[in-house]
Amino acid sequence: MLRTSLAVYGWLNWAARGYQRASSYIASSCGLFVLIDTEESEFLSTRPIITKFVQEIQNNMFILFCIFLVLAVIAHILTKKTSLDVWKEIKFILDRYQEKCFPDNKEKDLHRVTLFRLEKRSLFRRHWSSKSWLNFRGHCRLFSNFLVPVLRSGHINGKSNTFFQVGSDQNYEGVAGLAFRQKSQVTVKNLPDLSSPLMEKVKDRKRLITEYAQQTNCKREMIEKWVGLGKTVPRSIAATPVEVNGQIWGVLVLDSTSPETLSAESVSDYTVVIAVIGKLLERM
Repeated sequence: MLRTSLAVYGWLNWAARGYQRASSYIASSCGLFVLIDTEESEFLSTRPIITKFVQEIQNNMFILFCIFLVLAVIAHILTKKTSLDVWKEIKFILDRYQEKCFPDNKEKDLHRVTLFRLEKRSLFRRHWSSKSWLNFRGHCRLFSNFLVPVLRSGHINGKSNTFFQVGSDQNYEGVAGLAFRQKSQVTVKNLPDLSSPLMEKVKDRKRLITEYAQQTNCKREMIEKWVGLGKTVPRSIAATPVEVNGQIWGVLVLDSTSPETLSAESVSDYTVVIAVIGKLLERM
């Protein structure tokens, strides 16, 4: 079923993009024909067949442009429909993978699979270090690159506003940023429990947050902000880069509030999920 879906997606995408390219090329060529003066051209003066062909195009230019416009609209609809189908298929894969990794857990929002996409040279992302809307970038630079969530498994919280900065220097945030930089899978387990009663004591709170930040490749201030906002803080995380056409497209992150949920089997299956998602994204 999945192989058939991939073939259908590939054919539809090829057809739609073919229509778009052909329409744009032919429309541009026809536009050049308008500029040709068949009576003054020395080249056409000795070539009656080509002259007749150019004149026919010039006489039917309006009809031709209408045809190309219709083809362009059809191509746009087909491309958009194919993209929506691909996203639905990826969402289905994330949900099924989540169910396989956590079959006995009914609270799906505590065990998540999230797909992050690389967003280059972003301008309007409000970084976590921002303390006011006047300085919405915080300490990160303008036109920085970010890993932005595009899909998440489950039905309780299908969206996320958590994103991580990635750059050419040392600004690679989170386990996702670390996997992106290393171009390989990164797994961390047994992270400190930031919801434990020890958090009530100032010294223990500072120690636990510092340990968590160090193990997850985050700044301490970022974790403090998450805890203060009451966000779900995972205790085990696995992140793997997603490649599309030989380039890193983004990162797939599996996280859980359980410290030992990520088994060797689930991580092994993880690589298969990555490969399938990468192939699906190539059809877009």
